[in-house]
Amino acid sequence: MATERVKIMIADDHQLIIDTITILLKDAPDMDVLEEANNGNEVLDILSRRKIDLVLMDIEMPELNGIDTTKAIRDRYPDVKIMALSGTKDGKTISKMLEAGASGYVLKNCTKDELVSAIRKVARGSKYFSSDVSEAIMNTFAEAKERQKSMQNVLQKDHLTVREIEIIRLIAEGLSNAEIAEKLIRSPRTIDTHRTNIMKKINVHNIAGVIKYAMANGILDT
Repeated sequence: MATERVKIMIADDHQLIIDTITILLKDAPDMDVLEEANNGNEVLDILSRRKIDLVLMDIEMPELNGIDTTKAIRDRYPDVKIMALSGTKDGKTISKMLEAGASGYVLKNCTKDELVSAIRKVARGSKYFSSDVSEAIMNTFAEAKERQKSMQNVLQKDHLTVREIEIIRLIAEGLSNAEIAEKLIRSPRTIDTHRTNIMKKINVHNIAGVIKYAMANGILDT
């Protein structure tokens, strides 16, 4: 009995990439490239009217990028597998793509054999990451642990609460008391009290001092 072929859509805003991948996969006996899309909105439109097993997803696309498209697919079509095919090795971007729901991440400089193998694994429900991607994920995880450790030191050193750290970050982003209150679902008076307490604890007297403190202690990086 013949194995059912994997129905693939390629999503990329560069037609040359789509054409190249289509040619590379043409001889694979267990997969068919059935659709192509140049942005996330086209991906969702196609999925609304055609059965696709796996989407090879670029990240940087116009109208709707790969991360937001992946989130939408997870919500609307949970059975569709998603594998990122991107040129970026940035750890934060990779993490966002995986958090959005991608089951694999392959770099565009991969070989044909790696691409075919990755598609097969992801289509079967497994995970697959290029070696450089795995390294970037581990580095990002290690950096996050270091930031967490650094943040714990800040909390202990200046006796700040988690809420106060959050407010410092929002102040540094330029939000007013009213905007912070709306975002945190608190009253402006409560936020003003927090702001006063924060300034006393970190020994500053204005917003510039709060921002300088946030930058010096890595609060904006968390």
